[in-house]
Amino acid sequence: MLDGLAISNLFTGVVGSGDSILFWLDPWLFEVPLKFKFPALFHLEVVKSCSVRDRLEGEGLWLWKNDPVSATERFEWDILSAALRAVSLSNRPDKWEWVGNVSEVFSVATVKKSIDSINDYSNHYVFDWCKWVPLKCNILVWRAEMDRIPTVDALVRRGVMLDDDMCNCCGSGSDSVEHIFTACPLALGLWERITLSCRVRNFFVFSIRDLLAIHEHEHRRASEKEALKGIIIVSCWFLWKARNDLRFSGKRSGVEDIFSEVRSASYFWYKHRAKKGSCVWGGLV
Repeated sequence: MLDGLAISNLFTGVVGSGDSILFWLDPWLFEVPLKFKFPALFHLEVVKSCSVRDRLEGEGLWLWKNDPVSATERFEWDILSAALRAVSLSNRPDKWEWVGNVSEVFSVATVKKSIDSINDYSNHYVFDWCKWVPLKCNILVWRAEMDRIPTVDALVRRGVMLDDDMCNCCGSGSDSVEHIFTACPLALGLWERITLSCRVRNFFVFSIRDLLAIHEHEHRRASEKEALKGIIIVSCWFLWKARNDLRFSGKRSGVEDIFSEVRSASYFWYKHRAKKGSCVWGGLV
């Protein structure tokens, strides 16, 4: 893919004044941005879009939510502070150096060639759309599986500076695709209600791709599998809607609120959009 770490790994920042290189978000001290090298410290950082100069010029300029005290935080701090001792600022402007294929001169063609060599396109996942579910729901899940929806995590990786990177629904995880749909307590509660209502086994998933494969492992008729597949897609739609309602409008939804929306929408859409229009199965539809 062209976003994420693939392109940034082809360049490294060379610090001069430290004004134009982002301390946590740009690759400069190591091969990857410091946010990936020291995730515990990055979580403590108040101003995540600070420059190198912001953090290295003078003493006591670290802005933490709280001091690094846990074993992981102290361990990361020891490594980071040791690496920073070799860094000094100057009056020279910052610059970026091409570190892709060093045997070739930098150009758009060499960037594309380097990215193609990094990524393996031979075994890409192909999302099988659900025909009875509205196009908007299919598109959301298709884009989510590719990490192409505007979560805070995705926006930061694309260079958008946002200070609050935590999940607003639970406050205990990052606002990312995997967390929103598979790890957030709100999602876990919804999946538990779905399994009980649809009379299927509990979901044990770690990615949205796992969710999209749940129906394949159920020993049911094809029509029932298709119904369950659609219900999961519809549930993802309403989870994403609940996330946006809370983040942008301050409207909080509980598990039962979302489940009620999923149940009503799934019943209506399946009845009017599926070929048979009904499913003889004691589930949501």
